[in-house]
Amino acid sequence: MNHSATFDVKSVDTLGGDVYRVFLLGQNLIFIGLGGAQAAKGINQGMEFLMGQLGIFGLLIRLVLKRRAINKTEESLQRSGCDDPEVLLREKEGSFEISIHEIRGSTIEPPTSLSLSAAQTGYWKLILRDGRKYNFGFESVDGMRAALSLLPPVMNDALQVKAEWDEAGGRFQKKK
Repeated sequence: MNHSATFDVKSVDTLGGDVYRVFLLGQNLIFIGLGGAQAAKGINQGMEFLMGQLGIFGLLIRLVLKRRAINKTEESLQRSGCDDPEVLLREKEGSFEISIHEIRGSTIEPPTSLSLSAAQTGYWKLILRDGRKYNFGFESVDGMRAALSLLPPVMNDALQVKAEWDEAGGRFQKKK
């Protein structure tokens, strides 16, 4: 089973940001946790203290450890040969599912000029009918393009796309 209806996002609500692979399966969005802030949970308090004392070097060490955890999760997903999102949903910690019908509103926006995270290609905001809110960033142009091709047909009026590709600038910009 090969699911090409996927894209990756990073939560911008959490420090360090959890990274998710999003599967579109019928009328459900399945978020499989790949790491990020989740990977940082594996760092014990002693390591946390030591990294805090090292200043910028400690921050760099923390980023390397997070990236290594994300890459390890990616490798384990590929090696397992299991790309069934329903199985991964049960097996991967931090994973969750949202039905399209639960979404009250959603927007895909270009990056802001005052963004604290310069690596974001754009943003995806979700508001559920029960009031929960999710804010995700796209870290790659390919990820945002995949979301823009997959989400509008299934989300209909619940999704507003406020971004468009600027060929001259080589990035997403506010829709004119």
